[in-house]
Amino acid sequence: MANEDIPRYERETVTRPGERHEYSRTIVPEDRRGVSPAAVVALVLAAIAVTMALMLFFNQRRQDEMAATTQPTATPQPSQTVTIIPVPQVQTVPVPATPPTSTAPGVVPPAPTASPVIDDATIENKVRDKLLYSPELASAKIDVKVDSGWVTLSGEVTNPAMKSLAEQLAKQVKGVKRVTNNIDVKLP
Repeated sequence: MANEDIPRYERETVTRPGERHEYSRTIVPEDRRGVSPAAVVALVLAAIAVTMALMLFFNQRRQDEMAATTQPTATPQPSQTVTIIPVPQVQTVPVPATPPTSTAPGVVPPAPTASPVIDDATIENKVRDKLLYSPELASAKIDVKVDSGWVTLSGEVTNPAMKSLAEQLAKQVKGVKRVTNNIDVKLP
């Protein structure tokens, strides 16, 4: 420990006519052995900058080397001749809009495909799921009934937008033919 690191004590005496005061104070020298935080930050930033510069340098160098190795050498190409062959013009023939009514003997025409029928219970479950998984309607109490694909909604919501949304979601379910919206709007 150097002499300048040892705390010093000073005593001061102030004398005024009729008064005498003595003051003492301790002087502790600053500890300057450490590195300031600003110096540490500056060193770290300098190290990052040097690292980035080296990475860019080596990356560019590697790209230049790769470009040099992948460039094809100039080899003479045999001359090529192009022959143009004329294409005859194609005539369009109108096709009748209606299919022929008769079929060839022994050929059975394909049966018309009917869309699969979805039962009411499946439609009801899908509509309920749509309403439950909608964040706007998850807390609403809406009842769903289905009869031959006709959906009836009933219950209570707190605003007209919720009523409209419930109807729109029900109409999106496959197999729904019609939606009757009997939901009541009860303002809070």
